[in-house]
Amino acid sequence: MGSISPERFIPIAEQSNLILELGYKVIEDCCLALNEFKKQGYPDFVISVNVSTRQLTDHNFPDVVAGLIRRFKVNPALIELEVTETAIQNNERARSQLDALKKLGIKFALDDFGTGYSSLSRLKHLPFDRVKIDRGFIADLLSSESDKEICRAILALCNVLGLEVTAEGVENLGQLTILEDMGCDCVQGFYYSKAQPLDQFLGWVNDYYRRLEELHRHHGA
Repeated sequence: MGSISPERFIPIAEQSNLILELGYKVIEDCCLALNEFKKQGYPDFVISVNVSTRQLTDHNFPDVVAGLIRRFKVNPALIELEVTETAIQNNERARSQLDALKKLGIKFALDDFGTGYSSLSRLKHLPFDRVKIDRGFIADLLSSESDKEICRAILALCNVLGLEVTAEGVENLGQLTILEDMGCDCVQGFYYSKAQPLDQFLGWVNDYYRRLEELHRHHGA
């Protein structure tokens, strides 16, 4: 069937315990990648990992993550777990799971912010470090004043709460420019690159820094 999008296979995996096995494998690969980044001279790269509702209800989840951190000797602060609003709604175990993982030194991002029943009290009391503006508010930034105002409001709110912000789904320079003017200093999207395997990503990063150094040398000269 060729490459299958996560949008197709993740919902199926979440209907069984396969999502737990898959989730642990992804975090294991994350730890391997962090060690490879360090070996390549990038010790401060942070990797974000999506966490499913099933993982948050698995009482073994914090212990498994702690075991992987010890096994691969990675800095837990370089792991950012992305949790959706729907994953923590009506999930009594979510708070204790997040607190246990936070004690390990792991960071948290609230993913797809604005698509669920956004709660200010949830942002205030749960241990989030970052909010990710859903791509639905980014797609029409060039033409939609309401989406611009929503993004400004989210950035202002997060500034008050001391939360970092990432805008998802940035695909062109126009969107990037608007977000930069608003004060958003972290974005992700196809404007920079599509998803890549680890080796290709490292090649992309090495090339980026090489060109950056050449630019600095040129201006310095």
